[in-house]
This record gives sequence, C-alpha cells and structure tokens, in this order.
Amino acid sequence: MAAMTTANAASKWAELSSDSDVKGLPCAIRGPNSKMRLDIPEGKKGAIAIIACGSFSPPTLAHFRVLEDARDTAEAMGYHVIGGFMSPVHLAYGKKSLAANFHRVNMVGKTLQDNDWISVDPWECSQDAWTVTAKVIDRYQEQFDALHKEGKLKMPARAALLGGADLVESFVATNADGTPSWTAEDVEKIVSRGVCCITRAGFNLDDVIAKNEILTKHKDNIFMVTPPIENNISSTLVRKSLAAKKSLKYVVSDVTIDYIARNKLNELPNWQ
Repeated sequence: MAAMTTANAASKWAELSSDSDVKGLPCAIRGPNSKMRLDIPEGKKGAIAIIACGSFSPPTLAHFRVLEDARDTAEAMGYHVIGGFMSPVHLAYGKKSLAANFHRVNMVGKTLQDNDWISVDPWECSQDAWTVTAKVIDRYQEQFDALHKEGKLKMPARAALLGGADLVESFVATNADGTPSWTAEDVEKIVSRGVCCITRAGFNLDDVIAKNEILTKHKDNIFMVTPPIENNISSTLVRKSLAAKKSLKYVVSDVTIDYIARNKLNELPNWQ
C-alpha cells in the first residue's frame, strides 16, 4: 500500500500493514508524491533540505515542531529550504523501545499528510539492515546533486541533519574504551553538508566546535536553532504516560493517538 500526498491538496495516508509494505513506498524525494520545493527564488544564499533522523517511537508534536523552527532559522539566514524529511531508523538499530518499522512510518506519515513541505521518508526502514547516519545523509546528497545536474535545481542543495545539542557534542565524544563515538570520516560527511543544531540552556556551541578540527573547518555549516517555545516532550515520556493510562492530547497528534489505540501499541512489551 502506498502513501498519497500532493503539494496543492490534502490527501490521506494509506496505512501500511507490515514491514514489507514499507519497501513498496515511492521515493520521498523523487516519487510522484514529492513535496520538494525545487523553484529557488532569486537572491538566496543557498539551498538546503532539513533531515530529521530518529526513532519516532512514537513521534511527538515536538519532533514535528523543531523542523518548523529549523526552517524559520534557515530562511532568516537567507537560505531556501527545498524540503523537510523525517527518516525513522530501522528496527535493526536495536533500540529497545522501537515499534515495528511500518508502525512508525505510519504514525509519522499520517501526522504529515496535511503538511506541504515535510515528508516521511521510508528509505531507512525499507533497507535490509540498519544504515549509519552518514550514509543516510550521503543518499540524500546524491539525490540532490543529481537533481541539480539534471537542471531541476538551479543551484546545489545540501542535506542538513537536524539534531539536538547532544548530537553535536557526540561528534567530539569518546566511548568508554577511549575510541571516538563517531569516525572522523562520518563527522566530515555530515558537517560538510550542514547541521541544524537545536540549542538548550547552558549549551555553548563555540566551545564544542573549538574541540574538534573538523567542526572548526565547517563551523559556518552549523546552524543554531533556538525554538521560541521550549518543548521537552520526548517519546520516553509519551510511553510512560501511556503506561500510566494518562491522556496524550496535545502531546502527540490526534491521528497518532487514534493509531496507537487501534493497533494497541500501548500493550507492546517494550513500551511498558
């Protein structure tokens, strides 16, 4: 079953019933239901797409809101945002709280069915295994480069990863055994394209950048996003509220509340 969206009219998401259905979805970038904004106005500093990778188990309203904040920030800086993409991570990532791939794609897709610029991207969940973030960004960049080469984008566009301050901090962090949390190659791939960093109280981006040669080299590609309304809603809190039988109204979308109830996701052992 495939999702249906159009740029000019609201269409409803056709629910998937299994992980195998995810593989049959069209490409969110080039497919017939693409929401890409390829017409770049004159005088723009550049073009970017905002990429949000995550668990989304379940997706909260905060997950969607920060993409809007990131777009506002990029546009205020003079960039044209060609699109936004939410890419649920593959179940094989191994995080204990992950619902099935198709459930998470459904919840994100249903919430975005009336959005005119953000799409759920099923690509990660349609693979046979987990894909590291740098390769996910590589895939986006390859698609955007091809669109520019074909003349469909009049200027190059960069794939900018959206993440919290903890993402940028992790670029310079080490594991318990002293090895880097990220390879230098992967950090280079991601930061050279762009990072939209959602700030938090007490976070000093300049201090983090100064600790790493790669971040310093690409510091102009790291955009600080300061949400005007602080929102600390997390999927963990949503699952705890479900377990306590509390209301999720205005915490997740209404379609997500309905989907969780119909599919009894609140009974999932890994959501308890």
